[in-house]
Amino acid sequence: MPKTVPDQAPEPPRLSWGKVSLPDNEPGLFSLGHLRLWLKFFDGDLWLCPVQAAETEAEIALPAAPNWQRWTLGKRHGQLEIVPALPDLPLVINPEDPLHLPPGIECQIYVSIPLWVELQIGKNSLLRVPTLQLSKTWFGNFVAGELCYALTTRARRVAGRGAPDPWIVHCPITIHNGDDENLDVEKVRLEVSRLSIYEYEQARWANQVRVHYRGQRHFSEIDIVNGPPSEVSRAKRIRKSRVAPHRSFTAKTFSSLADLAGLDFFNR
Repeated sequence: MPKTVPDQAPEPPRLSWGKVSLPDNEPGLFSLGHLRLWLKFFDGDLWLCPVQAAETEAEIALPAAPNWQRWTLGKRHGQLEIVPALPDLPLVINPEDPLHLPPGIECQIYVSIPLWVELQIGKNSLLRVPTLQLSKTWFGNFVAGELCYALTTRARRVAGRGAPDPWIVHCPITIHNGDDENLDVEKVRLEVSRLSIYEYEQARWANQVRVHYRGQRHFSEIDIVNGPPSEVSRAKRIRKSRVAPHRSFTAKTFSSLADLAGLDFFNR
């Protein structure tokens, strides 16, 4: 007697950036980086199930007991849209190999920032989920500081080569040591809410950031260069910054051992 082959579950509809259209109660899958985001509509509600995969190429089926998040949208809601976003907290960038800048020296590094995926209806943001789950860290001291995401990076001196990763945003950062002492670049705070996202030849970029270091006792002067970076001057902007960027501002940017920066009190 021939063996019966069990029916395989049908392949779910694959979703991409832009507006979402799905039949009622039929789950769709948005896959990018480590994120596998399942979503469906049922009786006027939106149901979401984000899952983090161990590998970027891993195929993950809808869990047998999905941890659905239910969103009630109302009868006159607009169309759901999936859009790219940057992290919802500042980043503390940890170069794998720290840089050491003598006084007066300037260098440029390229930081790879994992995209976030934002679900929105009209101007309303429902949810942001990361394509790579980052741990949280504290930047500053016990008196003045803030919660950030920790991002370990190679801090390349040359822009990425080869095929671009669709879930990565490249951010060029120029650092100038304006102090009369050496600058050890071990942890750098980056306020991503001031950055826009650009696209060129399937690669994604953020604004050029220029940091002028003036010593441990002073805030750094930071410039966000308007428009796409010079490496991709013809890139198209695909997402505005969340915070209206001022061309120049000051902020605490580099950590010191005395600050206790980088101690992962909030590591998750």
